[in-house]
Amino acid sequence: MKEGIYIAFLTIATLSCGNSSENQEVTNKAQMDSSVAGSLYVKPDTAEYAIPLGDAVRFARIYKANFGAACPGLQRIKAYTIRSTTLLQAMGIDPKVANPTYTFVRAYIGQDQDQSYKMMIVPVKGVDIDHNIPGTDVYPDGYFIEGPNTHSGNDTVQNGPYVYDLLFPCPNKCPKPNIILPDL
Repeated sequence: MKEGIYIAFLTIATLSCGNSSENQEVTNKAQMDSSVAGSLYVKPDTAEYAIPLGDAVRFARIYKANFGAACPGLQRIKAYTIRSTTLLQAMGIDPKVANPTYTFVRAYIGQDQDQSYKMMIVPVKGVDIDHNIPGTDVYPDGYFIEGPNTHSGNDTVQNGPYVYDLLFPCPNKCPKPNIILPDL
């Protein structure tokens, strides 16, 4: 369990710590899908534990439909905007040493066709929490590895826009009862 959490946080840290001046060509491909209009695409090195952007969009839509059917009238949490420094500090990494390119990431909630929950991470630029400015999601575009724990079961290199996929939701990969969740 600890290694699953470590891998998830390491993926986020890697995303947050990319060097914007090295091998990151920014292009605007928002015409590809109207659901990503106004977003940016970035070309970093090959990423691990990622899924195609189209799958992420589909998973978010499945979650939206399932939540609406199961919980009519309740407000659905769509995503969390998270400070990169918080994630780095949780892993014991000094943010001043890591020097993250993006100061925020956004974690979207989704469900796949098997009703397994997903948390999908993208970097975010231009966030101003104090002035309620949500910023713009940045979708990496390039080579990524869709690992064996993703929905397709492949461990193949793909090319195109993607999001980072956190692989271990609870239930299924739960910690032992603890202070935060004593009654697991």
